[in-house]
Amino acid sequence: MIQLLLFLAYTGLNPDTLGKRIEALQTITNRYQEIPLITVTLNNEASKNSFLHHGLVLSDDPTDAVYMLKALNFYRKYFNKKIK
Repeated sequence: MIQLLLFLAYTGLNPDTLGKRIEALQTITNRYQEIPLITVTLNNEASKNSFLHHGLVLSDDPTDAVYMLKALNFYRKYFNKKIK
């Protein structure tokens, strides 16, 4: 299973580029709906709300994001075993 973890450094703190980044992320998630995408970026309350409003999964901490992907992979394996 392909999973995508995207590090955007300080994009969440830059209101000048945030809108375009969110638009690009939505394009990616719409095109590759079967691939989980978790974005990691520094953010403030306004940018966090913007990510969440657009249905994007956001993490402040890269370690937490890796744990999220690990959990998704665990559940994928679990449900694949159940189906077989």
